Amino acid sequence: MVETGLALLAVVVGLGLCLKTPRSLAPAVRVGLNVGQEGRMSPDGRWLLALSESGLRFRPLQGGAWRPIPGTEAASANLFWSEDSSSIGFVSGGRLRIAALEGIGSKDLAAASDYRGGTWRGGASDGTIVYAADGRLHAVDVKTREVRTLAIELPKKSKPEFPAFLPEGDGFVFTANFELLRSTFAAAKPVKMINAYMSAKYGQHPRTGQWHLFFMAGGDEERAARKLMTAPMDPRTGALLGEPSLLLQCQSGNPNVGARFSVGKNGLLL
Repeated sequence: MVETGLALLAVVVGLGLCLKTPRSLAPAVRVGLNVGQEGRMSPDGRWLLALSESGLRFRPLQGGAWRPIPGTEAASANLFWSEDSSSIGFVSGGRLRIAALEGIGSKDLAAASDYRGGTWRGGASDGTIVYAADGRLHAVDVKTREVRTLAIELPKKSKPEFPAFLPEGDGFVFTANFELLRSTFAAAKPVKMINAYMSAKYGQHPRTGQWHLFFMAGGDEERAARKLMTAPMDPRTGALLGEPSLLLQCQSGNPNVGARFSVGKNGLLL
C-alpha cells in the first residue's frame, strides 16, 4: 500500500502470482481509496472497507459507490471482519461493538480500553471474538455477550496485539514485543513462531490449496527495513512448514504504510 496525504492506493494481487514470482508483483487491480486511515478487504475478497471521519463505509472490490455502515460514526482504527464477511468489529468510546453491512445500527459487546485489535470466528449470531484490551486477551460470545479473560502467560513488559484466529480449529496467533505467538483457549503459555511486526494474515493458494502465513518483518526501530513475508503453514496448528520468503520490501518511514494488509480466501492480497 502507498499512502499520500489522505489518499490510499491499494494494489490487489492474486496469491498465485505472489507465491510463484515474489519479486515481480504485477498488480491485478488498483483501487483508489479516498480515506484517511485504513482500508480492509473482506475475508471472501468481495468487499472493501474504509474508515473515514464520518464512520465506516464499504463497497464492492471491483468498484461501485461507497455505502455507510450505520452505527459506526465514531469507530476507531484496527477494524476486523467476521469470518463470514457479513459484519465488522470495531471499538468506539472504549467499547467493543459490531455492525452488519446491511444492518440498521451497531451492537455493544464489552469494555475495551487500550484496545489493540480483534479477530472473529463465526458469524454475527453465534460467533466468538478474541480481542486485545487492558493489556490482556479476552474472548466474548457474540450471542450472549459473556466475556472471559484468557489465562495466557505473556512475555514480560508486553501487551498482546492483533490476535488472529487460525484458519481451522480454535487456535489463534497474536503479537507481543515484535514476536508472533500462537496459542489456544486452553493453553497457559503461548509458543513463539517468528519475529513479526503487527498483524498476521492467512491465505490459501488458489491452485494448490496450501495455506500460507503472511506477516510483516521488522520492528518499530526498523521501519525502513520492513518486509512483507510469507511461509507455508499448517492451518490448524499454525506450525510453519517451510522457511519464510520475501514478497515485498516496504520503502517508507511512515509506520502505517506497508504494515497493514489484507488477504482474501479467494486468493487476493491487498
